[in-house]
Amino acid sequence: MCQLEKAISIVKELKKRGHKAYFCGGCVRDYLLKRKPKDYDIVTDAHIEDIKRIFTHTIAIGAKFGIMKVLSGKESFEVATFRKDGEYQDGRRPVSVAFCDEKEDAMRRDFTVNGLFLEPDSYTIIDYVGGQKDIENKLIRTIGNPHSRFSEDHLRLMRAVRFAAQLSFEIVEETWEALVSMSKLIQTVSPERIRDELTNMLLCSHPDKAILNLKESKLLYSILPEMEGYQDNFSLTTEMLALASPLPGLDLGLGILLFPFLCFPAQGRCGEKKLVSVTKRLCLSRKTSDYLASILKNYHSFQQVPDMSKASLKRFFAIPEFPDLLELHRLEQTACKKNLDIFFYCQSKFKEWGMENVKPVPLVHGEDLMNLGFMPGPLFKKILYFIEEQQLEGSISTRKDAINLIKSHFGEGENIETKKI
Repeated sequence: MCQLEKAISIVKELKKRGHKAYFCGGCVRDYLLKRKPKDYDIVTDAHIEDIKRIFTHTIAIGAKFGIMKVLSGKESFEVATFRKDGEYQDGRRPVSVAFCDEKEDAMRRDFTVNGLFLEPDSYTIIDYVGGQKDIENKLIRTIGNPHSRFSEDHLRLMRAVRFAAQLSFEIVEETWEALVSMSKLIQTVSPERIRDELTNMLLCSHPDKAILNLKESKLLYSILPEMEGYQDNFSLTTEMLALASPLPGLDLGLGILLFPFLCFPAQGRCGEKKLVSVTKRLCLSRKTSDYLASILKNYHSFQQVPDMSKASLKRFFAIPEFPDLLELHRLEQTACKKNLDIFFYCQSKFKEWGMENVKPVPLVHGEDLMNLGFMPGPLFKKILYFIEEQQLEGSISTRKDAINLIKSHFGEGENIETKKI
């Protein structure tokens, strides 16, 4: 069975046991928009103990809130009991919940487009919140009072922006005004949740719109205060995001978002400090942090490309992040309506040489130098660099060439046993 068929079978099993059960949330919204749902969530009047009895393989992921996972083969489906939330105290989750009917469950949800239920047997939509009309009119609107909805879970401030970009919808005025007035509350959300929501924005279908709305709502500068000094350059960021969409991965998306202080020449050490601040605050992985540090360190090498030797250019190409560095250069030049001569030159040379010539197997190693009588030290490193340089330039291509060149330029170390060469 496919994912949808498995989800339908869970609903049917609940109904066979006398319970109400529907698809809910994003999968219903995506069905109406003719988009493929990422997953299928189910809501029911069955309680936790009922669900455990009905299904063999379950995991309680939020028993206090009436949420279970039902396992079917390699897939899992969230099954939740109809509930209404008690008082919120931490801007994330309610202190308590009470089980209720389907209408009250719909009314506790975040946005009208996510407050719909679907009966999968007949594909009947159950709408207590006006979600169908808002989907038809392409609008993002909170269910009920926007200040109340955003106060309950502060991450909804970012989610409103993301859904508008992801679906190409507009945020209604009342919801937008509340969002802007409450934007500083996003600072109370954990860094991990902010990072994950920012990731979803950058990887959605319109990251440029998402980031522009983050800026216009003042959320961006609450999340990334380091960006506040770059408002004059913001149109470049959004234009680059639009050109790059859909983004192939988070790292490049962050590279574009942080482009102003990663890649503007005047930043220097200031850029490094800001980058460290961002990576710590967003709890970015070591891999992503190193990637961004490499962008900061190496992006300006494009300015020197016309004057680079063959060896220097190959070393530039050998940087692991070079493909993304080249893409960032293309995006910047295109967004600024500048020529792409350096981009095409680098692209053609990289293709001409291939990775085997850009980063060839070394002709000699430290052991070879020791066999020549050289002792590890500053000269040791200088010799290896020199030989690599000549190899990259194409002046030598064999180990024998390298050994002869070392002897002619540096002589031989002490206590040489030439028979080992």
